[in-house]
Amino acid sequence: MSLTTELVELARSTGAAAAGVTGVERFDEALTQLNRSIRDGTSGPLGFTYEDPHTATDIRSSLPWARSLFVFAVPYIGDAYKPPRTGPIVGRFATKDFYEPVRRVAEAVSAHLENRGSKTETLIDDNRLVDRSVAIRAGVGWLGKSTMVLTPGAGPWILLGSVATDRWLDRTSPMTRDCGTCTACIPACPTGALSGGALDARRCLSTWLQTPGSIPHWIRPVLGRRIYGCDDCLTSCPPGHPAMRRAEEVSSEDSFARMLSLSDDDLVDNHSWWFIPRRDGRFIRRNLLVAAGNSGEPEDFAAVTDHLYHRSSMIRGHAAWASARAGGGKAAASIRRALEAERTPEGREEMLLALVMLEQPGFYAELMADDERVTTDDRYQALGVVGLSLDDDQIPQSGLRRLLVDREAPSHQEGDGIEELVRVNDRERVLERRRRQARLAAEDVIPRQDLRAGFEGTSSSWRGSDRPWTR
Repeated sequence: MSLTTELVELARSTGAAAAGVTGVERFDEALTQLNRSIRDGTSGPLGFTYEDPHTATDIRSSLPWARSLFVFAVPYIGDAYKPPRTGPIVGRFATKDFYEPVRRVAEAVSAHLENRGSKTETLIDDNRLVDRSVAIRAGVGWLGKSTMVLTPGAGPWILLGSVATDRWLDRTSPMTRDCGTCTACIPACPTGALSGGALDARRCLSTWLQTPGSIPHWIRPVLGRRIYGCDDCLTSCPPGHPAMRRAEEVSSEDSFARMLSLSDDDLVDNHSWWFIPRRDGRFIRRNLLVAAGNSGEPEDFAAVTDHLYHRSSMIRGHAAWASARAGGGKAAASIRRALEAERTPEGREEMLLALVMLEQPGFYAELMADDERVTTDDRYQALGVVGLSLDDDQIPQSGLRRLLVDREAPSHQEGDGIEELVRVNDRERVLERRRRQARLAAEDVIPRQDLRAGFEGTSSSWRGSDRPWTR
């Protein structure tokens, strides 16, 4: 029996659904794809392997001693909770720490190799390696049109792990299987993020739930009750249906109010296996507020409005949106009181937009169409909401305008008497500094950029509705 065969059998006996071996040659196709996504902007706010494509596609740049890559897939659907009827929804892969069984397989494989005098390095969800490309080249699965690796018997319901070693191992062959004519995952995506086997991360719900900063307004309603992950492309995938049918029908129900009552540290500790930017619980809280707003469950409304006075302006802003979304007209008074006390440009912007959502829904719809355009068009960095009387108690009417700030726009000087509150959705968050300045001359910006014509005929391109933000 070859060492490769021994390792494959060992991986399977410790929980893997499939395993294989490939060499350490650079993954040129993956490098091309990563660079293309960065250039055309479809990498969106994603970091991970996009931060250093050359390192991620050439393991020898970080582990020059490596000679072989052993890769395996561990299924998780059988023990994952299904979405609950009420309360927050978490992607099935994150309902428990399913990376623990992945680590267990990696430890067994590494120990077997090290006992034979080989050097090893475990790579699990590691930025140094494009693990999906490794799995495909090793024959562990095939690349689905959802961009997920699909494995016979488990479909897309798998997590990948790899072990690099300095030993030359016999290689396994890639699969010849593919998705054929099946395109079930493409229309299943709530925002149309999938096309031609590629992902536009600017439209991916799961991506935005793991991204720091403010969640774009246009995508908030589409998040539904999700607070981490999105399974829509997975649940639609026919190769994964048998595994779903075999899975236990168990759900873990929780309430938005209870989770919002937890401290930031508790939110992080209770979900230690999640990717949370900077391990900052505010980002889970932000997601909870958006999902609670979409849920509109009356028992959670007080917990949402309590956050209008949170210490974080980001949280106060999302609480304003969620209050307007869930509470309708009865939320207006609470938001107005919070606006009177708000002193940050970020918080005032969000509270203003929440009031516009309630009292000028038509204009808000136009703003959100532009917000989507900013998020998904790499030519733009921000949406400006420009008004002549933003400090007044009343919502600006005829004095409120909007404009797109172009990526190539020159820096602007501070203006007199006019505020520009900037929604920032750029992948690199370049405009965070400009957003905080908050005072720009609209009469100077608009003619110089000649952007007013760009708003003529603007409408949302979201697939499901031309007004996805209305209830």
